[in-house]
Amino acid sequence: CISLFDAISRVSNGIQTTIYTVPGKAHQGHFCLDTAVQCLDLYQDLFSIPYPLVKSDLLAIPDFAAGAMENWGCVTYREAKILVKEGSTSESTRRGIARTVCHELAHQWFGNLVTMEFWTQLWLNEGFARYMEFVGIDTIYPQWDAWTEFVQSVYGMALSLDSMKSSHPVEVEVHHPDEINDIFDAISYAKGASLIRMISSYVGFQTFMDGLKIYLKRHAYGNATTEMLWAALEEASQQPVGKMMTPWTSQIGYPLLILQPDNSSILTPRFLASGPSNNDDQTETALSWPIPVTAIVHGEDLIQGPWMLNGPDGVDDTSVLLENIKKWDAEGKWFKLNADQTAFYRVCYTDDQWKRLEQAAMSPPGDDDNADGRGHGRRLSAIDRLGLISDSFANGRAGYSSIVDSLKLVANFGSHHAAGKFNNHKRFVLFCFVLF
Repeated sequence: CISLFDAISRVSNGIQTTIYTVPGKAHQGHFCLDTAVQCLDLYQDLFSIPYPLVKSDLLAIPDFAAGAMENWGCVTYREAKILVKEGSTSESTRRGIARTVCHELAHQWFGNLVTMEFWTQLWLNEGFARYMEFVGIDTIYPQWDAWTEFVQSVYGMALSLDSMKSSHPVEVEVHHPDEINDIFDAISYAKGASLIRMISSYVGFQTFMDGLKIYLKRHAYGNATTEMLWAALEEASQQPVGKMMTPWTSQIGYPLLILQPDNSSILTPRFLASGPSNNDDQTETALSWPIPVTAIVHGEDLIQGPWMLNGPDGVDDTSVLLENIKKWDAEGKWFKLNADQTAFYRVCYTDDQWKRLEQAAMSPPGDDDNADGRGHGRRLSAIDRLGLISDSFANGRAGYSSIVDSLKLVANFGSHHAAGKFNNHKRFVLFCFVLF
């Protein structure tokens, strides 16, 4: 791009960050500059690897085909992805700009410093950049409640697309250049990021970051594979990460946990938007995933679990989880599996369990609510309510449960303080009215 440009700059930790714009628009780059400087400092601290250049340029181009491109040291952006007009740019647009900036700066480590070995490992670039953009904005702008947005727009999209029979694994063999564009999709980006969040939650964020430091330092200025990432995380966590995560990246789809009325078992078939698969479909019935299960239980302060279902090396905590569910049912307690929606699966509860969730978990806030949705006798956070609504309507649409139960679930939700944080339930309800 050859042109005259205006610029605004700031130096932090010896690195000059500069926003370049066409003449007369430099003043619209201050929000982006603030975000970029803070994000670059954050990533250097998290990864314990200094940004290797003395400058970080962000270039706003009027007619740029892509949203942004992570060139080393000079990231190019479409103007709409970087410039803010004070007084007229909406908060949602600001959030999108901040996400894009944090995404592209994450690529300076995931993609530029360490590059995937081949296109098969594209998710190592894009999945990590998508995940880290939310780590970035959650730290820089904590008032935005970034992880609720992640669950709605990233995790939710991944669950939706990966429930199709036409989906594909995160890692796809690429045999021809024409196939490359096909894998730049929400599976690589959104499911990849969701799986990263799942393993980060399972081993713990700090342990996860310790593993990333090993991975980035060991393969700096080189190429890496998914197996190399798992090896680094295993070294940091002393957990069989490779055996746990390989089925998630190499297989299509994800499981649905179906709880039984007699608590005799937990079924874990692949969730399909088209409905339960025929038992004669060997491709679907052969799928199996190690599933980390956590729970939020009425009256309990702490998240319960984790329990590993179908785990590596013969580990299977299904019987232990079933005993706990029997106990919660006998005590008349509501419980919600997959705390904070950190793992990549859906849940289908029994009729009685849904009724308790309707009456207790989804009711308007009461005096026992804490400010953060946690604590003794706590109700559920916005993320967990979103997960319940999403699972319920997805199950109803696909025929795993009754859509009537889904509508009952959200009957009182509009009066809840969390309702304004997302509009997922509104879209589902509208879909149901159109459908029926």
